Amino acid sequence: MKGKSKSRIMAAILACVLCVSVFTACAANTGTAEPPADAGTAAGAPEGTDAVESAPAGGNGTAEPAAELKRPEPISGTEVVNIADFSEYTKKEEGEPMTFALLLFSRGFEWMIGLQQEFEATCEQLGVTPIVLDAQGSDDTQLDQIQDMITQRVDAIILTPNSNDGLVAGVKMAQEAGIPLVTCESEVEGDIVPIHVGVDNYQMGQLAAEFIADKIGGKGKVLECRGALASLSSTARHDGFVETIANYPDIEVISKNTEWVSTEASSATQDVLTANPDLAAIYSHNDEMQTGIQSALREMGRLVPTGEEGHIVLVGIDGTPLGLERLREGVQDACVVQDPFDQGKYIANYAYDFLTGKDVPRKTLTQPYVVTQDYAALDVLWGNHEFEAVE
Repeated sequence: MKGKSKSRIMAAILACVLCVSVFTACAANTGTAEPPADAGTAAGAPEGTDAVESAPAGGNGTAEPAAELKRPEPISGTEVVNIADFSEYTKKEEGEPMTFALLLFSRGFEWMIGLQQEFEATCEQLGVTPIVLDAQGSDDTQLDQIQDMITQRVDAIILTPNSNDGLVAGVKMAQEAGIPLVTCESEVEGDIVPIHVGVDNYQMGQLAAEFIADKIGGKGKVLECRGALASLSSTARHDGFVETIANYPDIEVISKNTEWVSTEASSATQDVLTANPDLAAIYSHNDEMQTGIQSALREMGRLVPTGEEGHIVLVGIDGTPLGLERLREGVQDACVVQDPFDQGKYIANYAYDFLTGKDVPRKTLTQPYVVTQDYAALDVLWGNHEFEAVE
């Protein structure tokens, strides 16, 4: 980065207090982490989602009425950036035609489809032309796509990196070409992009660990199905989990590299459960892998509904449509939710504001929260909205 960043304490950030909106039934009965309520964001940030009241989710047994639930607002850091601080970039005027390229590491996940759809909707509101490309899990493909977007002279590139270190060269290529490249969902190695919007991945691991420790009484064996080892998101979800579980000396974590993939998670589940028939819980770094996990449990005759003897506690991350459906059916215990709508909305708005000369937060993290069966039908949850078919 050639320019320097300005650090300011934004009044909106100083004023924000991260509150807690109470999951009454869940917190009292299941040890579910309480989701934070609205928190302040940077001046000019997109508006959040209002609280929604909803009927209780369906499933086994009768759920207590769901409390009011607020989707927590993203938290922005105190450091802001302005295009004037970067000699390599050229300021645009509001209303000037612009094109933003969203380079997804893969469209093979419902979460990524949600991010894309909200990004495209926000671009339409801003009068920006969106381009969306799918790298299908390849660093090389993403590097080629970055080069193609440079050749096309897009105004900004939004990257969800396939790996943390394999895309550094692509970031530098864009900078040298005078095109701002910003990251979303996951980061690249080093402090080299002007803007990042993501989620507190470490906290997601923490929330999963506390939920599982409570459900299994602080003792037992837990299988962890990890995302890609080269991903900073996966690393943080692992670190948050194992460092929190370390507070429970009678819990043993068995970690397996399953690369975000359902079939890999299925194989790991079969192997670990065969060697450890007393397995108490399975934590996966996304909800997609829970599909393979639960398929393996079903084949082995170990997929027991929640609350029944022999049930293996199941926790995934994301809060996908399938994940929420499994909560309602009483098969999966919890989803640690991260919202792609927030990330897609914020990254598009911040890229636009940056290009048009406004101060924007350098780093914004959306806040995760735990959802259980009682709350799985709430309309406020992103996974209860319609999506395009996953490719």
